[in-house]
Amino acid sequence: MIFLLATYAVFTKLSNIKKESINLNQISSSISISSLNYKYETLEKATDYFNSSRKIGQGGAGSVYKGIFPNGKVVAVKRLIFNNRQWVAEFFNEVNLISGIEHKNLVKLLGCSIEGPESLLVYEYIPNKSLDQFIFENNKNRILNWKQRFDIILGTAEGLAYLHGGSKTRIIHRDIKCSNVLLDENLIPKIADFGLARCFGADKTYLSTGIAGTLGYMAPEYLIRGQLTDKADVYSFGVLVLEIVCGRRNNVFREDSGSLIQTVWKLYRSNTLAEALDSCLGDDFPATEASRVFHIGLLCAQASASLRPSMAEVVYMLSNSNGHVPTPNQPPFLNTGVLDSDSSITSYRTHSFVSNALNKVGVSCSSSESSSSGSSDRPSRSEKPESKLHV
Repeated sequence: MIFLLATYAVFTKLSNIKKESINLNQISSSISISSLNYKYETLEKATDYFNSSRKIGQGGAGSVYKGIFPNGKVVAVKRLIFNNRQWVAEFFNEVNLISGIEHKNLVKLLGCSIEGPESLLVYEYIPNKSLDQFIFENNKNRILNWKQRFDIILGTAEGLAYLHGGSKTRIIHRDIKCSNVLLDENLIPKIADFGLARCFGADKTYLSTGIAGTLGYMAPEYLIRGQLTDKADVYSFGVLVLEIVCGRRNNVFREDSGSLIQTVWKLYRSNTLAEALDSCLGDDFPATEASRVFHIGLLCAQASASLRPSMAEVVYMLSNSNGHVPTPNQPPFLNTGVLDSDSSITSYRTHSFVSNALNKVGVSCSSSESSSSGSSDRPSRSEKPESKLHV
């Protein structure tokens, strides 16, 4: 039996290596004959040999450097730090999945290098880095006014709507959050980091996949059952909306008010949503529009995927101030002490169910999130089990 088990293990290992080699050769051959191919030496010189002074971001997938070509063109060079199956999965997603996709609210992949001692990805350079550096209390580069925040919300929604149905391939991002939304010189939002993205066939209702993403942004049906649909991105977007208008992270729990979603829902129930707005805004915001954005955020973050709107519907609701916005139901993960007894029962069961599910999965969590150039501290990218999550 030991011999048979050892033989099976070796056979499985060799099969995986062969598949990885085939994928690698396919990627290499397709890249070498395309305009995506960059010479390693060219990118090395552009980044001043990956000089630390050129470093503009750091995440679990690798470091990002500012590169300047001899003609003056500026790019962002992502230096990948892993290999084997993790490398192939990341590289395949980043190159093959989004190389042909172009939208004003998506970071453009310019090319890559696969022939050198390490793998490199080349993106358009986004000077203002990530959104989290603008809206969270301890990490603000500058204060965003209401119009800027609204435009960022709308632009991000348009980018997601394009991924979900505007291009030939339906794509689920799986890791929508503030550190993965970059801002250009005009504060136009651009969704970045497609390492966890998945294709979604038109003939499928959902994908069954390992859990990967960031706690606090993951839809309950995906976190608990591993059922992935475009509504998982909608949930993440709803959390993102609330973070932008409140200037506070969702995954930070406060004893006096609880989580962000819990706080917003409580104020929504008491008709005092204005109290949730970022204090940096002062009184400089349109009350009606702010209330509408809160409603849309809560609508996207509902516990039931079927009740969440599509991203195309979200874009319509944001773009048309007179359009109807349905009344949101209670979001998940609420503390039982802040609601009445009837809704507390549902909240408690949902919270307990998620807690039990996380215990069974054996989630490994870190206490902080890296917010660099759109690449956060990320665990293994392998498809199975993909059970480590970002906090």
